Amino acid sequence: MTKRPKPERLTVKSRQSLLLEDLVRITPVNFQSVMLASPFVPLTPHVTSTEKATEVLLGQRKPPHPPIAKKGTNKCIASAGVFELKYDVTEKYGKSVKQSKYQDGDNLTALYKIMSVDILIEGCGWVELITQIRTKDFVEGRGLQSQWEMCWKQKTYIRIYIFA
Repeated sequence: MTKRPKPERLTVKSRQSLLLEDLVRITPVNFQSVMLASPFVPLTPHVTSTEKATEVLLGQRKPPHPPIAKKGTNKCIASAGVFELKYDVTEKYGKSVKQSKYQDGDNLTALYKIMSVDILIEGCGWVELITQIRTKDFVEGRGLQSQWEMCWKQKTYIRIYIFA
């Protein structure tokens, strides 16, 4: 690789997954958030419903692109883990401070935070995942609170499932 590739940004909405060929599925745990994905990999990305993506990985449905994996590989696919979008990249991706913040006395309070994580796919590249959340819903150091989690007093960051 002589220069950094410029991938297209894909929008993964509610109840959708990002499918990289017939090998990798990335699914948000929180179905209410919209996620941007920038795959820096030579694998063809495809955004589809989570049900269809699961069927493709299990071999029950034909993949949208010609398959690159050997027959029977789908029996080896398992969860690669749950990853948190826990890095605050608001300053890099957000608007300037004066445009995106309002003044509350001497304190500037951000209206939203942009959280990100890079997922490394060994020997292939990486996928950058980004989501925007309201600051009201986010407690610094404790993460995003959904209605269910607030009831149970569990605080967590936005998470994604990865199957490979």
